[in-house]
Amino acid sequence: MKMIQSAMLQQALKLILSGKLSHSRAVEYSTKEADEYVQKLEKAA
Repeated sequence: MKMIQSAMLQQALKLILSGKLSHSRAVEYSTKEADEYVQKLEKAA
C-alpha cells in the first residue's frame, strides 16, 4: 500500500509542478484514482 500512496503523491506533484492542473484539480484527480483502487480491491476480496 505504501507504494500506491507514494505513486499517487508523485503523480499529483508532477501534475501540480507541471502547471497543467491547479492544486485542487490535482488533488481531485488523485483522490478519484485512490477511490477507484479501493473499489477494485473490495471487488477482488
